[in-house]
Amino acid sequence: MSKELLPTRQDLIRLGQECLLHLEREESALRGFLQHALDVQEAVVNGSDADSAETQRKQDQLNQDAQALALARSDLKLNIAKAFGKPIETVSIKLLAKQLDQRLADRIMDSRQRILDLTQSIESANRTNFLLIQQTIDLQQRLQMAITGQAPTARTYGASGQLNRQTDNAMLETEC
Repeated sequence: MSKELLPTRQDLIRLGQECLLHLEREESALRGFLQHALDVQEAVVNGSDADSAETQRKQDQLNQDAQALALARSDLKLNIAKAFGKPIETVSIKLLAKQLDQRLADRIMDSRQRILDLTQSIESANRTNFLLIQQTIDLQQRLQMAITGQAPTARTYGASGQLNRQTDNAMLETEC
């Protein structure tokens, strides 16, 4: 059985401040993710794809930021684990906060709660975006069906090697 280490007061303060700084960076990044999701939502609703290259660039940057934050979070957990002499999988922000003075612990836990709230907002915006995009695709397919008379698929060849005729119910192919 391994002996649990107790970090010094200075170690706790340093870890608490490091944790708070990390949480503030995560919160800022999540605000960026949420704004991006809302921007995508607005573009889908308005039917605007004028800034698609900029949207992709922003998405790529957000993904890079997320990877960097994930590494920073792992480093933070490792530092907490070392300070407490525990395996990394058993440490958490809550464990650290319980050992800190109330003011710093409250700031950490408030930041943690804001991060959880932002995560829920991002998930909600992403679900809405998914539904909007699905509806847009469905509308496009229905429009193509109304105009061409067939589902949006490639024309097929028959047994004789000839292209199959399109149906006569297309708006553009119906003779008046």
